[in-house]
Amino acid sequence: MIPADSPDVLCPACSLTRTIPNLTQPNNRVYWYKLETAKRRLLFALSALGLNTDSRRTNPEAGLQFEFLEDGNMGAKVLTGGALDLPERPASVDPADYFPKA
Repeated sequence: MIPADSPDVLCPACSLTRTIPNLTQPNNRVYWYKLETAKRRLLFALSALGLNTDSRRTNPEAGLQFEFLEDGNMGAKVLTGGALDLPERPASVDPADYFPKA
């Protein structure tokens, strides 16, 4: 929620979004809703862990920014890291190594 006297027009979570889906396309409102719900859960978890959730606007080097993209009309596909055939993470790497110890 945004305080009534705030100069901001977007809530902190929405301000992290740079691109939304084309809402004139059927079903995109439902997809956008699901993406926003997942994004808010992620932001809550990051905050609970004490991790930075600054925006790219306020922190250009390390801030967060979301772009909810869709495939283009001319056959251009939006790809994620999993679609790029990236190498698997070595089994010897423990994900816990990436988080600071308490």
